[in-house]
Amino acid sequence: MQSLQRLHETSSDKDLAILGFNCADDRRIACDFLHENSIVFPSVLDSSTGAETLMRRGYGNRLQQTPVNYIIDRDGRVAAAWLGFEQDDRRGIETLAALGLDVAP
Repeated sequence: MQSLQRLHETSSDKDLAILGFNCADDRRIACDFLHENSIVFPSVLDSSTGAETLMRRGYGNRLQQTPVNYIIDRDGRVAAAWLGFEQDDRRGIETLAALGLDVAP
């Protein structure tokens, strides 16, 4: 999450938006986590049965690997998607560079 927060802070003037999504926690736990970790990029919280069912349908048992990461390009297409944390977020940085966004780590 901290790497996404840094990316949010350094990309405010670029054609890029960071968005979090949480379908596992209740509102208080999610808000406390974001506050304690100084996360200020927008984050969607939907812990409804429908949201959890949809995520499990798409990811099954792999959903335990978090975070689920997406990079959406300017045309609204998924440019990259992966489960879990990668050291220094190399995959995200490389995808953003391929899209022409200079976001040095």
